[in-house]
Amino acid sequence: MSISINKQAVIFVVFMYMTITLPLLAETQDPNTIVATVNSVNVIYKDVKVEPEMIRQLSTINTNHIELEKATLAFEKERLASKIHDLIFEQIITDWGLSVSESEIDGRVEQLFERANMTTEKANIICQTGQALFDALTAWQQNPSKEDSIFNTMLANTSISREQWNMFQAFYNTPEKLKTFVVPNNINEMKQTSRESSKKDLLCEKLENIITQDVTATINEIETSYEQQYGNAFPKPSFEDAKEVIKCDLLAKKKQEAIISWWQKQYNDADIQTESRFIGVKNILYQSIPVFTVRPRVCSCCEK
Repeated sequence: MSISINKQAVIFVVFMYMTITLPLLAETQDPNTIVATVNSVNVIYKDVKVEPEMIRQLSTINTNHIELEKATLAFEKERLASKIHDLIFEQIITDWGLSVSESEIDGRVEQLFERANMTTEKANIICQTGQALFDALTAWQQNPSKEDSIFNTMLANTSISREQWNMFQAFYNTPEKLKTFVVPNNINEMKQTSRESSKKDLLCEKLENIITQDVTATINEIETSYEQQYGNAFPKPSFEDAKEVIKCDLLAKKKQEAIISWWQKQYNDADIQTESRFIGVKNILYQSIPVFTVRPRVCSCCEK
């Protein structure tokens, strides 16, 4: 399914410009304070920090100080949980010796761009939008009082909304932060930027394939599922016609359960220590275990 230019621009905005992690904790907190350790690896404050102003911009209401502190702390805990998961993942990948080749990464990147129907022409429009946003932020930092006219003259005809403009202002509010804003010039640079995330996706898939390699669906389980789904159906598909799709669904469900159970064990076995204000982060880990979609990798009938 094709994606509109505007939606592509939004995807690009989220993907390209929000890659830098958003911060969270009190402004007085030392950015190098150790807030957690994962198997002796430290996580420092700046790894999870999100500016309160960013939270305010993302909110649909005007929060008071207490509400803002609660919102930032909740967001902060979620980001710490994600960081803890990533550290454990990286340790497992290293210990198990998992890797992906450059050709595998190339193939995945091409696949992603094809699925997004990202042509060279559309990519150029997105790159132009990114450059316009960078130029607008530069102009705004030099003349903060002219933010309205800057938006109207430089961004009003792009896919960047007023809300997005305000959000980028909140985050890229200093020359130092603006230096981290990288704009690709063409589709090839966009593909290069997506290589790291594609590499991680491939490693996740390889890990999940190992975790679930012994998961099976017996004929009895398939028959039971068939009766549960179609026992009272009319017209009722024959078992022979339905069994492959049922098998795929069963395997997908069982694989997902196996992956979640496996990660729960990794969290239990890991030595995770957190600062007192982060008590409860481990619960967030258990509630948000990432699982890649397993159904399309089960059998060919699922890809139709």
